[in-house]
This record gives sequence, C-alpha cells and structure tokens, in this order.
Amino acid sequence: MNKKEIEEAERMLFNVPIGENPKIWRYMDFTKYVSMLNSSKLHLTRCDQFEDQYEGYTPKQEVLKRLEEFKKEHTDKHKYTPEQSSELLKWVWEKFQRQYIFINCWHMNEYESAAMWKLYAKSNEAISIQTTYDKLRNALPMSCHVGKVKYIDYQVYTKEKDEKTYNVMFKRKSFEHEKELRVCYADVYDFEQAIKNPDSFEQDNPRTYEQVPINLSEIIEAVLIAPGAPRWFSDLVEDVTEKFDCHFPIIHSDLNKGPIY
Repeated sequence: MNKKEIEEAERMLFNVPIGENPKIWRYMDFTKYVSMLNSSKLHLTRCDQFEDQYEGYTPKQEVLKRLEEFKKEHTDKHKYTPEQSSELLKWVWEKFQRQYIFINCWHMNEYESAAMWKLYAKSNEAISIQTTYDKLRNALPMSCHVGKVKYIDYQVYTKEKDEKTYNVMFKRKSFEHEKELRVCYADVYDFEQAIKNPDSFEQDNPRTYEQVPINLSEIIEAVLIAPGAPRWFSDLVEDVTEKFDCHFPIIHSDLNKGPIY
C-alpha cells in the first residue's frame, strides 16, 4: 500500500480526527517517563490487558447483524466447515482485536485535567507529556495508526452502512470523560497467517506489549509536573531529562496556584 492508501484505510478503521489538530496529554508516573527517555520508544499495551473488560469487543447488535454473512463469506472463501467459520468469527471478534492490537492512550484537552491526574498518576510524583495530534502522528511509523475513541452504548449501537471502524476504537459512554486519542499497532501478519490455519484459533498471543521507536524531541512540546509535587521532584525531572540529552520545557502545574485578586 502507498501512503495515500494507508491514510484512507486509517481514516476508515481508526476514526482519524479530520481537519483537527487537538492538543493531547499523556499522564504517567516518573518511572514510566524515565523508561521512555531511556528507550526513545512508546509503550503500547495489548488491548485485553486494560482493566475495562469491554476493550476490543464487538457491540451486541453488530454481532447479531454480522453473524450469518461472516460465516457464509469465510466458509466459501477458505472452504471451512460452518463450525470452523464460527470459530474464526469468535477468533476475529474476541482474539484478534483484543490480543493482536496494541494501544497507547492520550487525553485530548486544551488544558491539563485534574481528573486525569487523579486517574493515571499514582502519586504527586508524576508528569504529563503535552503535544499535538499532528506532531505525534507525523513522528510515528506508518505501521501505527492514530484516532479518536468513539463512546457508544454497547447494547444498542450498530455501525452505519459503510462504517468499518475497528472495535478497539469503541468504549462505553461511562468513559466519555477521558476524551481519548489512541495510537494503535495491529499485528496483521500474524492474523493473516492464523486465518489460514483453523488449529491456531485457540492459541493465545504470547506478547503483551509492543514498543515503537519515536523521536521524542519531535513530539514533546512540554513536560508538566504534577500538582503538589515537592521541589526535589521537579529538580529530579529536570536533571534526568537533561541527562538523556533532551531539552523539553519543564512546567509546573497551575492547579495548586491560588486565585489572584
């Protein structure tokens, strides 16, 4: 596939923010920040390793709608028995999107979020990376895809006629406050090989994460220190950042500043 074809596929499958360039944030503990500096890589977690048990699953009405047409298509195409086609369907919906797609999560917001600090920082010894969608997307290899999460009701939602959005871009309405942007890497080669071999449907993917090389200097606009962090922690973040020959602006959170009258 050429670049234009990849961009079109990305638009259809990953809910790309068209005509937008939102400011995005990644909240993390200090140890994860150091690991990222040391490796110059983004850490992507396998879909089924997140706490939300709905991650990667197909909405109920979509399952009912697609069941028979999917079974017929793959029975004819791969000469499977109907039982094997049913197993393939289960594998695609419950394993491929949950075990062969890896995710790195960002929060879309013009400003830092007190709620995100509380959710994703285990203590006040934490940081948040700030960048934009364009900078992140342009720095990633073409094997990675970036899109906005679509928040749905899993019991009633059905895709529109031409919609091909991957299930990993869906989350329940109760998570809508996260305003999530996702980096996704799909292990398509292993998926295609598995489809050719029905015996592989019961096998689990041994990998639980992927790491993607990235030039941090190209994407990071600022590093924000968590509200309430002690002075020594701020100094430590600055020192460690410099030791890895990185020169991002280190900024203190405004959330603990009092009103000025």
